[in-house]
Amino acid sequence: MPALSNSVKRNSAYSFGGIVTVLAWPTFTPEGLNSATYTYATNGAVATVVMDNNITPYLLEAEVETVSFSDNVQIGVNRFPKHSISLKFSGRSDGLNTVLKAFDLGRHTFCIKSATGKIVLIGGQNGLTAEKSDSGAGAGSTDFAGYDVTLSGAETSRAPTVAADAFTGLLTDVNLVSPVEG
Repeated sequence: MPALSNSVKRNSAYSFGGIVTVLAWPTFTPEGLNSATYTYATNGAVATVVMDNNITPYLLEAEVETVSFSDNVQIGVNRFPKHSISLKFSGRSDGLNTVLKAFDLGRHTFCIKSATGKIVLIGGQNGLTAEKSDSGAGAGSTDFAGYDVTLSGAETSRAPTVAADAFTGLLTDVNLVSPVEG
């Protein structure tokens, strides 16, 4: 059983949230193999991400200040890390319906960059699937109209940070052909 082995010091007076960039890709190839290979630094951070030749990351531009992620321990019969990401997309379109169908039925991995510059890999081993995938419009003109999505999944470890160089490499591989809009 692990024992506490380090002290923890606060690194700043304030800690604020906000996700500025979200990348996503299928966790597994159509053949059921891992779609990406990760190497880790001695501190546990992801040092490199090498994608399968047939897999590409996609950029997800959700509504401003609506993306969040969590890395919680699920407690029940077993204990395991549960990664989750929530996104909101405004509008409605058949293109977004297709994207959400992929999230509803398949496992996906996410790499996010926070407003503080921290980069985190979410769902890297087992992937995340839709826990909530709602769409609609409120009654009033100021109510949200669009999609409210939460994806989650059980993982073998907490969400690791990702080296800036690895994230930059993913950004250069992003597929921006025929993006869909709401």
